[in-house]
Amino acid sequence: MAEVAVRLNEILADERACRNTLQLAEVRCRDPGQKELIRRVLAAYDQICTELENIVRAIGGVPVPTQAAQFSPQPPEASLTDTLKTAESNQRDIIAPIDAVLEEHGLPGYGEPLLAIRQFHTDNIRWLAEALGTRQ
Repeated sequence: MAEVAVRLNEILADERACRNTLQLAEVRCRDPGQKELIRRVLAAYDQICTELENIVRAIGGVPVPTQAAQFSPQPPEASLTDTLKTAESNQRDIIAPIDAVLEEHGLPGYGEPLLAIRQFHTDNIRWLAEALGTRQ
């Protein structure tokens, strides 16, 4: 289970990086409609991170604040559109590791919360596509 805890900590780091990108998008956004969509996506991030931390603890690991290797911070000169596209891409990139953990390890008792987190990202992709004006 130590390997699973490491993988979940990597996903947790990615979640935090996604949240940071979305917070940056919210600051850059001036359109009230777009800002509301961004806030919808941000709304559950604290809950998701807490859920992942709880799963890591439950399987005997320790949640570690690691740096997300996969996601780099947005440069200050990035436009709102670029930031939203990055956030949408990050959402897609988090789904695969969640699927891999579920497929390889099953995690009896924790599969349902991980599936809920996966669904959150699927919904976020839709919200961000709408904010970008590229409905999916």
